[in-house]
Amino acid sequence: MTPTKKYFAAIISTLALLIQSSSINAASNSSNTLPTQKPNHAAPTHCTEYWQYGSDFLAEHCSLALSLLQETDVAAFTTTRIEFLAPGASPTETTALSLKTPRKYSYDTCIIALALIDTVWPEGDVPVGLLPRDDWRREVSTFASLELAAKQVLKECVALRHSFGLTIDGENEHALGVFVWGSGSWLDEEFSAAVDVRLVNGTGLGYKTGVGDDDARE
Repeated sequence: MTPTKKYFAAIISTLALLIQSSSINAASNSSNTLPTQKPNHAAPTHCTEYWQYGSDFLAEHCSLALSLLQETDVAAFTTTRIEFLAPGASPTETTALSLKTPRKYSYDTCIIALALIDTVWPEGDVPVGLLPRDDWRREVSTFASLELAAKQVLKECVALRHSFGLTIDGENEHALGVFVWGSGSWLDEEFSAAVDVRLVNGTGLGYKTGVGDDDARE
């Protein structure tokens, strides 16, 4: 999927700023170990009211979307190193599990989503001086780190500003976006083929399998 520049210009600019900021932070941290008690990136959170994210939501639904993330993938994988792959990307890590993205955790009006930068950056629009495009087709992180990154967006954007938002995560190139957007929004429709985690028949947890995804569980 290659979204048009028209609709993703604002997201692209934000991701570029987050990448540059996290690169500065990474340069000041000499540790090569993967942290499990704080986000990998130490990147700032960007809160947004751009129409692509949706018009409104209930904050408690975002908390419940976080619970879906916690009770499914965080509980299943926790600090396991996972290589997250953009659509069509092949695994390269021999010491990590691999999962496809985008992944959405949906509860009524609110969605927490994980998507590689490659998925939201239009073909040919990579600014000079940033990372090669191929580096953004895969990223390694843990669900423990992604949980804390999602909490960061919920605290700084949803709770304090009642807005949607995003940050970035990853142990290699900070290439994994952690988004909060609204159900039925333009972004939600664009990522309709994602692995979508939601309540099944109102009780219990399950996966709605996205197009081309074979790691979904029911």
